[in-house]
Amino acid sequence: MLPADTASFSGTSRILLTGILDLVIQQQTPLTYQRSWVWDSVVDLRGHVEETATGAAIGDVEIWDYKGTRANSPFVDDYVRQLLTYAALYRDRTGTLPVRCVLFFINEPRRDRLLAIEVTAPIVDAALGWTYEQVRLLRATADTFEGDPVAVPAGELARDTEPLGQRLSQETTKQCTACTFRFDCPEYTTHLAGGRSIRTSTSPTSSRTDGPRTCPSGVSPHPLPALTEPAWVIVVALASGLPANVVRFGRSRAARQLTAIPSQGR
Repeated sequence: MLPADTASFSGTSRILLTGILDLVIQQQTPLTYQRSWVWDSVVDLRGHVEETATGAAIGDVEIWDYKGTRANSPFVDDYVRQLLTYAALYRDRTGTLPVRCVLFFINEPRRDRLLAIEVTAPIVDAALGWTYEQVRLLRATADTFEGDPVAVPAGELARDTEPLGQRLSQETTKQCTACTFRFDCPEYTTHLAGGRSIRTSTSPTSSRTDGPRTCPSGVSPHPLPALTEPAWVIVVALASGLPANVVRFGRSRAARQLTAIPSQGR
C-alpha cells in the first residue's frame, strides 16, 4: 500500500512489485557468506561490498533475490534497496523482519555469487521511503509524457543537471541502442561525440538549442500521422523500443520493477 497522499501517486493507492525471490530458512548446516554489504551512508542508502564473512545461524529467516547481471554491476545499490523493500513487505505480513537479505548473482563463480545484507528496522524504513519516492517520480514522468511528450527530457534523472551529452551512463547508452530514433536525439548524439553536438536533423516544432524532446529517451521522431493523443503516445512508446519508465530512469533497476496500478477499492 502507498501512503495516504494518493495525489502524489496520480491517484494510485497500490503498487505492484514484480520479481522472483525466495524465503529461505537456515537449517542443519547454516551458510557462511564470503561477501557482505557495508553501508557508507544510511541517509543516502549507499554502500559497498566487502570481502567480509557473515555466518548464518540455524533458524535464520532470509529473503533471497536472483540477478542475471554481474556482481560488480553499477546497480548493486539499487538491488539492495529493492531487497530491503521486500523485507518491509515481509514485515507487513508477519510483524517481524528477516535476519538478512541475500543477493544471488547466478552468473558468477561460486565464491562471488552470494552477497549478504544485514537487515535493521531503520534501514528498511529508509529503503521503503526511497521506493515510494521512485514511484512518485515514475508516475510524474508518465503523467508529463501523456500530456506533453516533448516536456520529458533525455537522460538519467540523477544527471539532469549535467550538460548536454553527459546525461547518459554507459549502461543507459546501451539501452539507447534499442531506440530507432536515437540518432535524432540530441543527448545521444552529443554523448557519442564526446560532448560535441553532431545533430544534423531539424524540427519545426522547437527552437531550443538542445533540440525537441518527444519521449523519455529524448528522441525527436519524424512526424507521426494524425492520431488521438493516447494512440500517439502508444506509437511513440513503441517506436522507442522501451517502456517509458525504463528509459527515463535507466539508473534505477529497482525503479524499473515498480508499476503503479489502480486500487480496486479506491
